[in-house]
Parts: sequence; C-alpha cells; structure tokens
Amino acid sequence: MLAGGKHCKTGDKVGTGTITATVDYPDFRGKHFPVLSNAATVTWLWGGYKDVTVEAGETDQYKYIVFHAMDRDGFCTDTTGLGAILLHSVLSESDSSSTLYESFDDGDTAFTIANMTGSAPSNARHNNDPIENVDFLIDSGEGIIIGSSDPYATINDGKQFATDVWTFSTLQNDPAVTGIKEFPLSSLAATGATDECQAWIKVSNSLLGILNVLAIANDDEGNIGFDKIIDLTNTTSYTLNFRWSLVTWAGADAISVSDAIKGTGTSGKNPGGNDISASVTAIYGWDAAAQQWLGYFPSGVNVPGANDLVSLKTGSAFWIAITGPSSVTWTIASNVN
Repeated sequence: MLAGGKHCKTGDKVGTGTITATVDYPDFRGKHFPVLSNAATVTWLWGGYKDVTVEAGETDQYKYIVFHAMDRDGFCTDTTGLGAILLHSVLSESDSSSTLYESFDDGDTAFTIANMTGSAPSNARHNNDPIENVDFLIDSGEGIIIGSSDPYATINDGKQFATDVWTFSTLQNDPAVTGIKEFPLSSLAATGATDECQAWIKVSNSLLGILNVLAIANDDEGNIGFDKIIDLTNTTSYTLNFRWSLVTWAGADAISVSDAIKGTGTSGKNPGGNDISASVTAIYGWDAAAQQWLGYFPSGVNVPGANDLVSLKTGSAFWIAITGPSSVTWTIASNVN
C-alpha cells in the first residue's frame, strides 16, 4: 500500500464500545433509585474496501485499470432506503453538469436520519472530508491514457496522467444511457453485492509492451496508492524438467534462440521473459524441409559451426535439455508480433 493513508481489510476490528442504560424515576427519586443495566459490548468491524484490478480491453493493445471501493460502512450509495449518512462516502459528489454523480453531501454538516435531525460532529470528517477521487499515473514503460470513466477528469497533454477521476455507482449507472463502461465487482465484495463505486482509465500500448501504473485514491482517510504492472504482451510459462522437455514455442516468431532463453527485459521480442540460459545445455528443433535436426548449445556460441538452430518459429516444437537436478520455470512473452 502506497501514499501513507489508512486502510483496513473488510472484517478488521477497528474499535469497541460499551453501552449501558440507566432507568430513572424523576418524580420519585427519593423513593426509587436509578437502576443501571448490564453492559453490552459492541465490536466495530470495517465494512469497506479499496482495490485496483486490470481488465481486458477490446483488443490486445488496450487495458482498463479499474479502482473499486466501498466505504467503511459497506456502502457506495445508500441502498437501505433509510437515508443513511455516508460521512466517509467513496462516491464522488455531484457535478452541476452531471446527473450520474449523485451527491451525498460529504462536505456538509446537516443530516437527517429517519425522524432525527442535527449536525454531524466536526471530528467525523477528517481532513475536511474531501470528495473521493482517483489520480492515475503511468510511471514507467510505454503507453498512453486514452480515456477515463469521468468525462470531466483531466488527462494531461502527454497522456501520462489522469487526475480527479470521480467515482460512480455501478447500481445507479446504466451503460446504455451514460456510455460509461462498468466492470465486475471486486473479489473483495460481499456475496450477493449489487453496488460498488468504480473509477477507471483506459490505456493503450500499440507495441504490446509492459507498463506500470500508479492509482492514488484521495479521501479523508489519507491518500491510498496501488501499484500495478500492466503486461500487454501476455506471458506463457513452461516447466522444464531434467533432462529433456518438449515445448511448443508460443513466443515471437523468428526470435533468436539467444534472446529467447536470456529474456530481453522490457524491450525486444521477449519482454518480461526470464533468463534461463545458465540452466540450458542444448535445444533441438526438427527442420522438416531438410529432414534433419538442428541444434543450439549455449556453450558453443563462439564455436564456428556448432549451432545451426538460429531461431525459434512460433508453433514449432523443440526439445530442451537443462542441467538439473531441479526443474526450471521459463516465462516468455506470448503476444508479440
């Protein structure tokens, strides 16, 4: 968790209270003494959550980074019908030009519950209870922000920042009317939940690389940050056992064998791949046209004529030998062209 804010998990114990009742007879105090009840202990549990997920886009080059939230009482909107007070609402206040973002008067002091009226205590709204909004930042890798759930959010000229993205209620939102896409509720949501506050950005990387996105939720509990790695390449992992393993290459077509087994960091044809070159002793591939086996030996890279297997073809099968005795996990980029 980044940014230094306070954050609890759903169900965490956040406080206890003791409640007693005193029965008094004002008109007969000399005759009947006040009676004190037994003490009832109340345990307060955190009912909310904050979460960020990465969701698939329309094609491989797009991803959605989605912020999910419920306030500490377990609400996004007041679904009780009782006029519940959301003193720490995670639903952004309304904008004068927006009908989707309903106001729950986070910044106001007046409130009404059933037949009770009054003012919220000043200490119930820490940091002046700023409205919930989310800032998104691409802090490494290549990619741009091309849209957000909030039409009034600010996306900077370089398309690396999206600031003041307001949340919306999935229960109130109708994508067919608003045009605002919504996503499945967080895995942290309660069973049977029908509502959640969400905010999102859409990122694009036409080279199908890897980028890193920070999402900072700003509210009265302090800023809470999430760090997400967005892998548009997609990856495939093989388990190589001692001595030989047969694998079908699912990575970039015509990649050099050296690049394939060494990985190429965040660039090249195997971005995000791990380096297994020290564990590999030999790789063989069948050349159907020449009707012969081609071989690659890491130890023979500088030996003229030792290696005649120079590249890996997507969809082709290869035998790989490792030093052992333990197995090796080989992760490769599997959506590279």
